[in-house]
Amino acid sequence: TGRRDYFDYAARAIAYMAKKPLVWREDGKLLSGIIVRHLILPACTSDSLRVLDFLKKTLKAINKSLGMDRTAFDKAVARSLMVSADNAHATHPNQPQLSDPTNSSVMGGGIVIKHHANKNYTTDGLSSALFEQIMKAAGVKTQHFFMRSDLRCGSTLGAISLSQLALKSVDIGLAQLAMHSSLETMCADDTDSMVNGLKAFYEAHFERTESGYKLQ
Repeated sequence: TGRRDYFDYAARAIAYMAKKPLVWREDGKLLSGIIVRHLILPACTSDSLRVLDFLKKTLKAINKSLGMDRTAFDKAVARSLMVSADNAHATHPNQPQLSDPTNSSVMGGGIVIKHHANKNYTTDGLSSALFEQIMKAAGVKTQHFFMRSDLRCGSTLGAISLSQLALKSVDIGLAQLAMHSSLETMCADDTDSMVNGLKAFYEAHFERTESGYKLQ
């Protein structure tokens, strides 16, 4: 919509972008998959506990089907990287003072890597650097969003999941206006960035070393 079809409606967009490039590999080196939820849940609800139970049991079932034991499962989890993909707040033209003045995100700027000082987002320095390196190798634009520490911020299912699985995770999204409203709006061009970026992530080969991660 809009002039030259610049804007798009963001509802359910991330789920579509995550599924489109999904790659399942059978070479024994990499296994990629997604879990799609239709809403964000507070960490203390019974529904959020079911999400955690489903994720953990699904991964254990996959592990068992591959003939791997509990030790192998724990090692696989420790070597993994989870992408928690939602949406991100773009700097609003009518409320620019609500964004961080030096680390804000804009529509059309590519995939947003989200940071929060109090860890409402799962991103840390290591997961951010690894994800950004994967995107750079694929030629996908990225930008960073830092939530102002003096304002309240919601969390993500990624943060909830880490209470049950000890793995590295990065929170990402696409910059949009009016998040959680009836008409979330984002840049249409960012769709390609997310599809290409997640495709690169699904296909990426990296290994964990004593000093961090090494992208192959």
